[in-house]
Amino acid sequence: MIETCISLDNRDAWRSALYGVPHAYGHTWESCQAMARTTGYRTFLYVFEDGVDRAVCTFAERPFGVYTDVVTPYGFSGFVSRGHCCDAARRWREFATGRGYVCGYIGLNPFLYDPTLCEPDELFEYNCVYGIDLRMELEELVARMAKVRRRQVRNAERMNCYVFDRKRLTEFLLEHYRTFYRDRGASAVYDFKPETLVAIAECADSYLVGTESDGTVNAVMLFAYTRYIGEYFLNVSVAEGQRNSVALLWQGMKELKSRGVAWLNLGGGIRPGDGVAEFKERFGGTVLPLRSLKQVYNRARYEALCVGASVDPADRAGYFPPYRRPVRVDERVAVSS
Repeated sequence: MIETCISLDNRDAWRSALYGVPHAYGHTWESCQAMARTTGYRTFLYVFEDGVDRAVCTFAERPFGVYTDVVTPYGFSGFVSRGHCCDAARRWREFATGRGYVCGYIGLNPFLYDPTLCEPDELFEYNCVYGIDLRMELEELVARMAKVRRRQVRNAERMNCYVFDRKRLTEFLLEHYRTFYRDRGASAVYDFKPETLVAIAECADSYLVGTESDGTVNAVMLFAYTRYIGEYFLNVSVAEGQRNSVALLWQGMKELKSRGVAWLNLGGGIRPGDGVAEFKERFGGTVLPLRSLKQVYNRARYEALCVGASVDPADRAGYFPPYRRPVRVDERVAVSS
C-alpha cells in the first residue's frame, strides 16, 4: 500500500494520480489551483494506492488561530476511487490525525463518490443536485424535459445571437461577475477573485458560450468538465440577457455531449425546492442527494474550539465546523445590546 500527498507545486504528479480514476473538474489541478488563487489555502491531493486500486481526495488547509482544519476546495470533488480501496478511509483518518488537523469537511461528488470510503455516522445529506445523462440522444433529452422547457429549447434552436469568442466572453465575465452575484445576495463562497475566473475561463477543459444584442455581449455561461462529468459552473448576465439561460444551457449540453462527456451536473438550488432548483428540475434530469463527510480528528481540541465559540460540539447537522459558523447581523446586535 502506498500513501502520498501531492501539492499544487507538482502539477504532473497530480495529473498522473488522477489518470484512470473517474473524477470531476473539482479534482483537477487546474480547478484546485484556480480556487487557491482566491482562498490562499495550501491545497493538496491525497492519494491511497493498494496494488492497482487507487483512491484520491482533494483537500485544503484552513488556519483557525494556531490550529488547522481541512475542507474540500470549491466544486464537486471529495473521495473517488478506481477499484476497491476498503482501507483508504482508515488510512485517511490516520493521515489527517498525524498532520495535526482538528476536523474536516469533505464534500462528496454525488455522481462519483465511493460509499465504501465513508463512515455512515459521518455522512450528512443537505441538498440535492440535478444531473443530465448526456449519453442519451438529443431527442430523448428534450422529451424528458417539462413542456415549457421543450418549447424554450425549440426557440433556442432558432436563435442566431450566440457568441463563442472566449476573449470577449471572459472580458464580460470579469466586468459583470461581482455585481451580478452581489445583487443576488450570494454567499462569500462565490466571491472569486479575477485571477480565479480567468484561470477557469482559459482552461482547456472549460467551455464558454454567450449571447449578444446589438453587437454587445449580454450573457455568459461557463461549463467545466472531465470526460466523466461536466458542471454548469456559473452564469452571468445583464438585464437584456437574463431570458437566455435556457438557450445557453442547451448549447452547453450539446457541446459537452459532442466532446464525449457522460454526465452534466446542473447543481442544485441554494435551498431545496427554491426557484433555482425548480429551474433545473424542469430539464427532466436525474435527482441525486448531495452529501458531505463531517469528520473530527482531534476531539479534545475540537470540543474546546466549539466551547470557545459558544456552539454545541455535538451538533453536526448544521454548519461545520460549528466554531467557524458566520455570525449573523442580528446575533451581533443581540450580543452588543
